[in-house]
Amino acid sequence: MGWHGVATVLSIGEGGALCEVRSVLPPASASAPSSSAADTDEVPAAASSKKSEMPMRPPRLPAPENESEEERKRRKKREKKEKRMFKEERKAAEAAEAAAAAARRRRQQRKQKEPPKVPTHVSEGWRVQPAAKGATYDRMRRALALFARDERSISPYLYARVLGDAAAAALAPYAPAEGVRLPKSADAPGLPPLNESQAAAVLGALSAPLALIQGPPGTGKSVTCASLAYHLATGGRGGAGGGGGSGGNSNTAAASSSPSPPILVTAPSNVAVDHLAEKIAATGLTVVRVVARAREGVASSVEHLSLTAAVAAAARRATHAAAAAAQKGGGGGGSRKRELGFDQKTLVELGKMLRERASGPAVPLAQQQQQHRRRRGGAGGGDDDDGEGRLESLLRAAERIVLSTADVVCATCAGAGDHRLSGLRFARVMIDEATQATLPEALIPATKGCRQLVLVGDHRQLGPVCSSRAAAAAGFGSSLFERMLELGYRAARLTTQYR
Repeated sequence: MGWHGVATVLSIGEGGALCEVRSVLPPASASAPSSSAADTDEVPAAASSKKSEMPMRPPRLPAPENESEEERKRRKKREKKEKRMFKEERKAAEAAEAAAAAARRRRQQRKQKEPPKVPTHVSEGWRVQPAAKGATYDRMRRALALFARDERSISPYLYARVLGDAAAAALAPYAPAEGVRLPKSADAPGLPPLNESQAAAVLGALSAPLALIQGPPGTGKSVTCASLAYHLATGGRGGAGGGGGSGGNSNTAAASSSPSPPILVTAPSNVAVDHLAEKIAATGLTVVRVVARAREGVASSVEHLSLTAAVAAAARRATHAAAAAAQKGGGGGGSRKRELGFDQKTLVELGKMLRERASGPAVPLAQQQQQHRRRRGGAGGGDDDDGEGRLESLLRAAERIVLSTADVVCATCAGAGDHRLSGLRFARVMIDEATQATLPEALIPATKGCRQLVLVGDHRQLGPVCSSRAAAAAGFGSSLFERMLELGYRAARLTTQYR
């Protein structure tokens, strides 16, 4: 609302002195917005400007001289009335502005909800460009925040090393081989025997809180990483045997009975993670490949190692074991069921629900989860007491059980920030192709409680992909591997060429 004009009425007192000034306000019809304007998207004309031009207070002139007491009382009364009317007018203007802003917000919300119009009549002169998702960016920001604020996210030694504070790193308490004994042999079952440079790199990484391994193309970097992952997972207790299949059984039994927590193996790309997971699984370790939800339906060579497949297999094993125990115990099946632990009960119940669903049309577990999430999202959530909600809660609990009991968890660097890994701590972390990951990307797995970090890569090859020149100039185009080399940290180099 704005002023339509100000009219004044002057009274001349004795001696020609000005004794009265009165401002005439706008008509009362414009004092309040109509209800239809507030409920519709029509913006009032007076409120179309960004801000009302109404003054903060009504215009006032100084009191005239030689004013009598009666005239002063009349003037005060008029000023009080004008002030009250002005406040009402100001309030009406603010209400009109609020109604206009609400109408603009409703129009924007409608535009966002409306599906984009596809120009079907245009056949040339256009292109389709995929838009990047913000999940990786958000996880990198979260990792940087954890690195800066959470002391438990990474050891004090690694924290000082990453920041380049050698003095603080020397004073920081660390145990380079905590829980790890150096094996007699660096070889791993199911893998080719290592050469001298590979064995030295593996043994050196086992005894250091931070290790760099430079593997030029064709030097057996993948076999070295898989052997190192085997010894990290077994705590150095499984390296007595060679690379034969018969020796792998005893070593695998020792590894599976080890109470050590799982290690986290990552790489920037899905192809590198799949290749490494396949190599590590050849040693007989329990490997779980955490895949992004969007890639669960994509065919892969390590599909049998995925988290979804591991959950289904664990539920089947628990169900069969419970049925065999109940059959063997005869009438004591009920007491045996009560003796089952929480993890076992969860897996048995999940296996029962999956078996009931298997009686209908054959639908993969990953597809069932996606369909369930769509239904819950479309219905605005749901109650966990129904069958669908119970299945989802059992799946989440089973995923946590499978991940915590695995020997090795494999994921991409960005996938290490997946919500399914939240709450899990990985004291030993290995990053393959570390020279192709940006520094914040490498911090995603490193801030999962890392106490021993191994970086594998070759800084002489391609570095991280950084499309922004400004970000690259600010240092975003360099990797954590390169930073450690610039700070004077030496890398173990693989020297034997196999190609």
